[in-house]
Amino acid sequence: MSNYSYLIIDFEEFKNALHSLTEMGNTLLEREVNKEEEFAEYKKEKKDWEESIGQLLKTSFAVEHNDFVSEFYGIQQESGFHFGGRSQKPLDTQVKERKDTVRRKIQYLKGNLRIIEQCEYIVEGDKFDIAKKASFKVADKLQLLLEKLYALDDGNYYPVGMLLSGNGVKIKHDNEPLELSKMLENNGYVEPMQMGLGSDDIYIRITTNGSMYLEELDRPYKENYSQIPSDKEIMDERIETIIQELNKQGLGQEVLFNELQELKELFGILNKKNWGQILKGKLFDLALGKLVEKDTINFVYEHLTGHALHLLK
Repeated sequence: MSNYSYLIIDFEEFKNALHSLTEMGNTLLEREVNKEEEFAEYKKEKKDWEESIGQLLKTSFAVEHNDFVSEFYGIQQESGFHFGGRSQKPLDTQVKERKDTVRRKIQYLKGNLRIIEQCEYIVEGDKFDIAKKASFKVADKLQLLLEKLYALDDGNYYPVGMLLSGNGVKIKHDNEPLELSKMLENNGYVEPMQMGLGSDDIYIRITTNGSMYLEELDRPYKENYSQIPSDKEIMDERIETIIQELNKQGLGQEVLFNELQELKELFGILNKKNWGQILKGKLFDLALGKLVEKDTINFVYEHLTGHALHLLK
């Protein structure tokens, strides 16, 4: 399981320090190295730069030996055949290899800084209210992932496990990130990255459909609940009719029936608008989790409210 820990210094302070160090890395990339003496000095400066970043990553987080440290130092190092303490590679090849390593490390730092910005728990640390995410259901986790991926959307793939744990969401078991990404993929909301064996996390990116789904959620739309009947007996009959019709079509699903029974109990206690909003929320959760087909959800909503469900038309 990942261990990225959380910041014990102010995020802006960490961000500024990291920005300064990445700029130093860019200076290393631009450096002209043509002689062995210059190369010896370059290697020393590169090592000092890496140690400065390693120190920042160790001292900025609650756990010193966190995954940011191990991942940074684990980025592919230069390799080559050495004989008598000297590399057999040409000088320009050795310089290129070291610059490639610096470039990969800069990319790693920039990419993870963007992820950290979207991780409330990592940023807020011990000030974060862990309880507010403790009750997250599957649909809540899916929604959070989509929102974070939307904010990060730049064509790159991002780690599911880190986005969940970095926002204080408890991962119930090792396969949960994969299962959640599959649900989103089946809806056409994300695209997975093909990973090799031994990968610790699942990487995904949001699709155009996923972005459109979130944008539709944010679009102002006034639902009309006026056609919901006022009589509880009429609503009870409608719900029973739906259950009978779904059973007749072989579409009986316990999770949907349980939600409908709960809605029957709430009818009459809540006003039409509040009851309609709860109905809509429950159906969206079922749709997002791919627990019930969208056609079935539209049928239920339209039969109970008298009009189509806006986002699932």
